Amino acid sequence: MINRRGPARPIPRGRRTEWLALVIFGLAAFVLWLVLGNAWPWALALGVPAVAAMIGERRPGTLAVGFALADVWWLLTVPWWGWLLIVGTACLTVGLWRTWACWKTRHAVPALPPGIQPGVPPEGPNEITAPIRAMSGRWKLVTAFTTGVVLVAGGIVGWQLEAAAKARHAQDLLNAAHDAALPGILPQSGPDLVYYLIRAIAEREPRNFCFAVDPQPGRDFAYAHGADTCEQAIDNFSRRVPDGVRYRNATSVMVLPSGAVKQDGKRQIVDACHIRVDPPDAGPDSFGIFTMDQQRGRGSKITGFMKCLN
Repeated sequence: MINRRGPARPIPRGRRTEWLALVIFGLAAFVLWLVLGNAWPWALALGVPAVAAMIGERRPGTLAVGFALADVWWLLTVPWWGWLLIVGTACLTVGLWRTWACWKTRHAVPALPPGIQPGVPPEGPNEITAPIRAMSGRWKLVTAFTTGVVLVAGGIVGWQLEAAAKARHAQDLLNAAHDAALPGILPQSGPDLVYYLIRAIAEREPRNFCFAVDPQPGRDFAYAHGADTCEQAIDNFSRRVPDGVRYRNATSVMVLPSGAVKQDGKRQIVDACHIRVDPPDAGPDSFGIFTMDQQRGRGSKITGFMKCLN
């Protein structure tokens, strides 16, 4: 069989340049996308070659142009730390490229002139030359690497600082939303407060009550009942309840006696030392005296606590 395949045709220099530009701009687009998180420039990067293909132009250079335009879009939104990363990466890239070029030059085998045998020094004093020191080139490499490392490190630090600032801002928004919604779910009266307390004990869910208690009265409440925290005090009460459903049913009607709640403007003093539990063995009936302050015209937080005197 006769192989009629001819020698491989070399890739035109212009086409090689297009592929090189495609790789460089494509990698830059990928890195900028990961760092900045904005995906819209991808529409431009892919839209340019799509439009070019519609008019019959299908060259790698069109995609490279799309990536380049997307890179410009990303770069226009880059913060200061992003420029540090870009310039630092460029310095490191130049340093690595120069190091590779120097290594390649040093290990390349020089072509010998005609008549000179390998291993035999050329005759004549003019052929012996002293090696040229490349200290200036080495210092340039050291400077490029040092600058690149410092700039990249500064960019990473700035990136992390901005990410931490964004996280704090998001947490502040969540806290503001929580503070705005909290008054709507707080107890609004003395009986509400006791029902929250009874439900937390019956269901063994301390947060159903302790979320409405400020830190200092929470500690006072815990200390009065032999616990370290409000949650631990509720849990200790829960251990004394044989049946949570029975306990809730035993306190469902007229849980506070007459005169147990005293109103003083937006403040209520709730005496929960003798709540009504029927039958009495269903669960605890003495918790303490709570001070409630109204929040934003709706629910009230527990801002004070005193243990029962008897």
